[in-house]
Amino acid sequence: MQISDHLLHIVFLFKELLGMVGVIIILMGAGASIHKFIQAVKQRKKAPVFNIIRQTFACYIVLGLEFLLASDIVMTIMAPDYYTLGILGGLVIIRTVMTISLDRDIKLAE
Repeated sequence: MQISDHLLHIVFLFKELLGMVGVIIILMGAGASIHKFIQAVKQRKKAPVFNIIRQTFACYIVLGLEFLLASDIVMTIMAPDYYTLGILGGLVIIRTVMTISLDRDIKLAE
C-alpha cells in the first residue's frame, strides 16, 4: 500500500466517524426529549414544557446535522466528481434550509 492509500483510508474513517457522531447526537436528543416528554406527561404539565422539549430537540438536530454535513464534505474531498458534487450541493441546500428553519424556531420559542 502506498502512502496515498493509507491517507485515503484515514480520511474515509474520519468521514465515517463524523457521520456516526452526527447520528449519535440526534439519537441522544431524541432520547432526552422522549424522557422529558414522559416526565411531563406523568406530572401533567402544560404547553410551555412541551415547547422547551421541542426547542431542546431542535438544538440536538441542528448540531447533528452540522456533523453530517461535515461528513458529506469530507466524502466529496475523497471523490471529487460532478455527480458527487451535485449530491453534496443538494444535501447542503436541504440541510442548510432545515438548520435555518430550526434555528428560527428555536429563537422564536425563546
